[in-house]
Amino acid sequence: MLEVGGGTPGVQFDQLAVSSGRAATLDGTLAVRFINRFVPALGDAVPVVTFGSATGTG
Repeated sequence: MLEVGGGTPGVQFDQLAVSSGRAATLDGTLAVRFINRFVPALGDAVPVVTFGSATGTG
């Protein structure tokens, strides 16, 4: 479960950062819960995973 309370990475939501030179392997579904009355605007993005390359889908 990922809790998002705003749009600031590392402050209002956590991020999983995969080190450069490493590939992220994705598999599954991510559940998101908005907290602190945060309501994202249409088109907002919340980058919860950062990586240089990836395999799979999430």
